[in-house]
Amino acid sequence: MMLKTQNMVEAAYNLRQLEAEQGFEVIDDAPWLNKSDWREIVVSQDSRRIRLVLLDAMFPGKGAFTRLIAGIWEAGLTPVIVEPNQSLIDWCNRHDYRSKIVGKKQLRHEVWYPRRSA
Repeated sequence: MMLKTQNMVEAAYNLRQLEAEQGFEVIDDAPWLNKSDWREIVVSQDSRRIRLVLLDAMFPGKGAFTRLIAGIWEAGLTPVIVEPNQSLIDWCNRHDYRSKIVGKKQLRHEVWYPRRSA
């Protein structure tokens, strides 16, 4: 468990650096971000889009992701999921999100965003 936690902390640090290098504002605190829901989370902002980069819920399956998405929408922002795992891709498909490849060369990555604004 310690190794997993250490790797996750290192991954989060590296992802925050990468987001900043790409010109995104890394978000450490926001009214819609309940940090107690997450062991580790990396979120950045690109205009009105909130980029969900790394999500490690404290209690998976207990609503942290749903609360996060709802809070982002309530703030008038749009949640965008960056390089999701298969369970998040399934969620995206169920919630009418579509994928797009963004970035150039080594920074190319897949993002999923809603087809419409809520």
